Amino acid sequence: MTKFGRHSDRNLKSSVAEVVDDALKDAGITKDSLEGVWVGNASQGILEGQESIRGQVVMRAMGIGGIPVINVENACASSATALYGARASLALGDMDVALVVGMEKMYFDDRTRALKAFEGCMDVETLPSLMVEFEAQEEKIRKEMERRGEGEKMKSGRRSIFMDFYASLVREHMEKYGSTQRQLAIISSKNHYHSSMNPLAQYQTTFSVEEVLDAPEVAWPLTRPMCSPIGDGAAAVIVCTEEYARKIGTSKGVEVVACMLASGEDPEMEKESSTLARLALSAYERAGIGPEDIDLAEVHDATAYGELNIT
Repeated sequence: MTKFGRHSDRNLKSSVAEVVDDALKDAGITKDSLEGVWVGNASQGILEGQESIRGQVVMRAMGIGGIPVINVENACASSATALYGARASLALGDMDVALVVGMEKMYFDDRTRALKAFEGCMDVETLPSLMVEFEAQEEKIRKEMERRGEGEKMKSGRRSIFMDFYASLVREHMEKYGSTQRQLAIISSKNHYHSSMNPLAQYQTTFSVEEVLDAPEVAWPLTRPMCSPIGDGAAAVIVCTEEYARKIGTSKGVEVVACMLASGEDPEMEKESSTLARLALSAYERAGIGPEDIDLAEVHDATAYGELNIT
């Protein structure tokens, strides 16, 4: 994995070469051993105009070609879906060893590029009406905060549409379950503390709960430390069959006991549990374990609400 951040001096080819070389070295194999490559990327088509062959371009730059290179674009789950696909190919017997790469370069001086990429991750036909709805919600909140003398905290200017989307979900959660902004701040403070110990994290600064609450608001009730930034980075992993691992005599093998995939449903289609909850139950069943066996959970948190919603 590269260090994540704003790497104006690097392109995707450079970042991918770094992580692939590291992964091959760690696995004890060479690039000539690879039988296939799965590449997860969600944004380069809009951000840099590179379509169709994103994976082939970065692989060929480091001398990897002639084998299947599969490009996977599936929003925030692009690289997880790439891993899912690579494991499926191994299980089918199509290949014995494969490379999975996740890559994004999202930071540019022209910030409108990233905003356009995020907007493209929504249903573009319904996006205009959704933005009108979010603007109406924001104006209502602004007036309420001004009446309380807190209007100066609200941040103006364009932001990712997903921040408005998450903020809307948070407010719905608050109304339904009584959750609070302080609970979100506790989650954010805890996660920033974890990042302070990770040399590859984009930000390594700790925030107290009060500092999180006092930070400028992006979209109420989300403050800036509760929201993830855009950035550049890449990661790679070698996956192989158990037989291949034995053949090369690896002592670093990590078994993936379950890798599940699903798509969301419209809220009115949801039954007793969310899509994510049902997917987790399927993963537990596949792995033959239960929640009580889990010591660590790494959770996708574009905002702190992601963790609150899941737990």
